[in-house]
Amino acid sequence: MTREQFIKEFQSPLENAVLRKYPNGNVLQWWAENSRLYSEAFNKEGEFNKYLYGHNGIDLYTFENDLVRASHDGQIIVVEDDRFHPNGKFVRLQSVIFEDTKTYVITFYGHLKDIYVKPFQNVKKGEPLGTLGNTGFIISGGTRYWGDAPANKGSHLHFSGKELTKIGEPVFKNPMGDTFDPMQFITKGSDTPGYQILLQNMASLLRSNLRRLGL
Repeated sequence: MTREQFIKEFQSPLENAVLRKYPNGNVLQWWAENSRLYSEAFNKEGEFNKYLYGHNGIDLYTFENDLVRASHDGQIIVVEDDRFHPNGKFVRLQSVIFEDTKTYVITFYGHLKDIYVKPFQNVKKGEPLGTLGNTGFIISGGTRYWGDAPANKGSHLHFSGKELTKIGEPVFKNPMGDTFDPMQFITKGSDTPGYQILLQNMASLLRSNLRRLGL
C-alpha cells in the first residue's frame, strides 16, 4: 500500500460525526487549539509553548456508547483498559509501512467506555474498536476546556495520529507530541483546520516577539 492509497481509504472513527465545530457539528476541539490552556495545564512554560503547545488531536462527540471504528487497516499495538489512566481506556492502531515513503501511521482512540480488541489483533477499516465514553481525565461542559459544549460528563473520543519513519522517527516534529492534524487524512487534505490554527499561532508568536523587540 502506498501513502496515497492509505489516505484515500482512511475514514472518520465515528461514522456519523459531522466534522464541523460544535454546535454546527460534532467536533468539540480541533488539533492545535487552546495552546495557552494546555501549556498552563501541563506546566509548559515560556512564550513558545504558550503559543504552540496546543491540543494534540481532535475531540469528537456523538453519544455515549456510539461505536468507535478503526480508521484504517492495521494491527492493535496498545490496549489500555484502566479507566483511571489520564487518557482513560484507549487503543493504538498501527498501519503497514507504506511502499513509497517507507513511513507508517499510528492512530490513537482515547477515553473509551468499552474496548472490543486485544493487543496484536489485526483489524480492518471500519471494524469496531470500542465505544465512546468518558474514562480518564475528562472535563465536563461548562468549563473553559469545553466552552458551550454539551454538559454530559465530558463524553467524547480523543482521536490523534503520528506518522513515523521505518526506524520510528517522527515525520512531523512539533510541540503537540509530534502528532498531525487528523483532518488531513479524514478529508484527504481538503480541510485541515488544525494546520490553519497552528499557522495563526505561529504568526501570533512572531508578533509577540516583534513587540518585545520594539519593532
